[in-house]
Amino acid sequence: MLILGGAIYAGYALYRRDQFRTYFEEAKRAADDGRTSAAISHIAYCTPVDPEDRELMLLTARVLRMFQAWPQAEAVLDRYWTLYGDDEGLTFERLLLKAAGDTTAPVAPVLAARIALGGDPAKLARHALVSGYLREFRYTDAFAVLEVWRTDQPADPMADYLLGSLEEQRYNMQRARELFSDLVARQPDHSEARLRLVVLLMMTRDANEALGHLAALRVELPNNVEVAVQWVMALRQVGRTDEAVRALDAVLASHPNSSQALTERATLALNAGDDQAAADFLTHALRSDPGSVNTRNLYIQALSRLDRTDEAAAEQARVTTLLADNQRMTELVNGPLQSQPDDPSPAFEIAGIALRSGQPGAAINWYQLALKRAPNHAPSHTALAVIYREMGNPVLATRHRALAATAGQRP
Repeated sequence: MLILGGAIYAGYALYRRDQFRTYFEEAKRAADDGRTSAAISHIAYCTPVDPEDRELMLLTARVLRMFQAWPQAEAVLDRYWTLYGDDEGLTFERLLLKAAGDTTAPVAPVLAARIALGGDPAKLARHALVSGYLREFRYTDAFAVLEVWRTDQPADPMADYLLGSLEEQRYNMQRARELFSDLVARQPDHSEARLRLVVLLMMTRDANEALGHLAALRVELPNNVEVAVQWVMALRQVGRTDEAVRALDAVLASHPNSSQALTERATLALNAGDDQAAADFLTHALRSDPGSVNTRNLYIQALSRLDRTDEAAAEQARVTTLLADNQRMTELVNGPLQSQPDDPSPAFEIAGIALRSGQPGAAINWYQLALKRAPNHAPSHTALAVIYREMGNPVLATRHRALAATAGQRP
């Protein structure tokens, strides 16, 4: 009996190991295409089987980097170093993470040399550089890398997805839509491209076309709140209101603080004539996303219907400010932020806009970008000291206050 039990256990262990390799290879293929959601789901199977597998740990860090979960990627690499020490794979992944999640300048020459050698490392280096350039709003540099990449590897899904992201970030929505649509037609399982396509379709109120893509995404990404809310919005736009209400109630049951879901629920309430409920939903939504012009416009509508005219007028003034700020941000992103790559002023001004719209997290990112351009920029250090103090982080507040004082003493 013991021998039989041992044989069964050994057979099961071998089966698990075979499954591990199958899912690992699927995760690698998904990562090579930029299909991070699929890669993460395959990795989730592998990790319990052998969490300290060297290849798996490096792949996990890579996918987390692509998913822009940079602290988590760094934690995986730190764990890898603890187990195995430095090796070529770890060094390369750290270079890629530095480019994508921190700053491109120090590592760009090394990655350019890797690109020149060709092969799989070249593709990974290109992805990290383009990701970093997009985060730094260096559109010209990102496009230059993508242009050569797409010449060397035509129809590479990862390159096409990044180009679509670049065009979307540059507000070239029609071109982005074309790129994502072509990519989905070639590779129907590219959930990331399909979701971006849905968002762009909904912006132009092409809800019928979006519904077809959303039906696929609900299967591929069943727990994605953005997919769920876009589904509700599309249902509402095509007149399937009862289905929209039921679907949205399910979303809010699992994501009660989703500003997007709350705003959509308010829209349904307004359409049904329940103005007080709409106002309540919108008040909740604005706590999470105070900079949303759409949400504030709906709030103005609800307040006006409730004869709360003074509050509606105050909200209208906020919307006017937000629209002006958004216009100024667009000018800065497409102008000085590109043409003056060493000047911290554009990023510093955008950080102030983010603060005014109630987005301290975004403001921190912009102040940090200003400091990457000019590490001794005293106004950015001062602003960060204030933000961190208000967020209850005295260590970082003190650090930036000291750096501001030191920078202010420089000639």
